[in-house]
Amino acid sequence: MKAAVAEYMKTVQANVLKGFRVPVGEQFITVYPNLNASVKDTEDKQGNKTVATAKMLTANKGRSRLGASVSIKFSQEFASQVSWQKVDERTGAELPEEDITDGADDNTGGTTPPSGDLEG
Repeated sequence: MKAAVAEYMKTVQANVLKGFRVPVGEQFITVYPNLNASVKDTEDKQGNKTVATAKMLTANKGRSRLGASVSIKFSQEFASQVSWQKVDERTGAELPEEDITDGADDNTGGTTPPSGDLEG
């Protein structure tokens, strides 16, 4: 299975490098090349301004990234079926659900203590 997935991903990568949008899995994600480049107006030491033009924009000045989009159907299905449970990071034991709207009492969850006069 690992070899099959590795071979599939090589094909995905080859097609993305050619500039294609490539679906990975049926209604799962689509990966695509994403090139970002820009040019700015410049000013030399004498104060002469050069206005940026389209001819000044080249791919070698850009940043290439791999973009990905998740199918809306997958996102909706995931959201409707997922169940989150807080666990103790040391033991892995499930912790009781807590009301995240009232975390000012314990100060362990990164909440801000109530404002007012502080003593000590």
